[in-house]
Amino acid sequence: MGKSQSIELLFGHLSPGDDVLAELNVIIRLPGQSTAVSYERDPRYNLLRVRSIAGGGSRFWQNYGFVPGTRAQDGDPLDIVVFAPFPLERLSVVVCRPVGMLSVVHHAITEEKIVAMVSDRICAASAPVQRLEDLGDYALTQVKAFFENYCGVGQAEAVQCGDWGDLHAAERVILGAVKSFEDSASCTRR
Repeated sequence: MGKSQSIELLFGHLSPGDDVLAELNVIIRLPGQSTAVSYERDPRYNLLRVRSIAGGGSRFWQNYGFVPGTRAQDGDPLDIVVFAPFPLERLSVVVCRPVGMLSVVHHAITEEKIVAMVSDRICAASAPVQRLEDLGDYALTQVKAFFENYCGVGQAEAVQCGDWGDLHAAERVILGAVKSFEDSASCTRR
């Protein structure tokens, strides 16, 4: 592949996972401890485009990504916070196990943020965390604080965190996002 040739990011060819209620494929968008520069796939060029840069030098202390083969209520792939002992490389694919979710309202649109652990097969340290409560109050407070400040200075009114949802709530959202993606894909094939 020549230096001038762009790298194609074939997100559309990745499935959300073989058993999405047990394990999800996740593409990392923001590595843990990275600056909060958010990217989105630009389907026109099949590359990443800078979506936003959070103000105030905020950092997200956990990994943040999306589940391919899903379509959330906002029309984008389903967002996911991935707890791991180390930052994961941007654009890497990691298998995760959902443990719950957080509802976030951004400009009057509800966005569910799935909370997950790296698969126990990849990181044995993940095994003790089976529910959101196992993460502890500090971790959950940090997740909420990130989303409340994600839009930057002067934009706090644009984001409001709602309630936490347990694993069953997360599973309903995941299945709904997979179905929405499949329905939209079948519409484009017609």
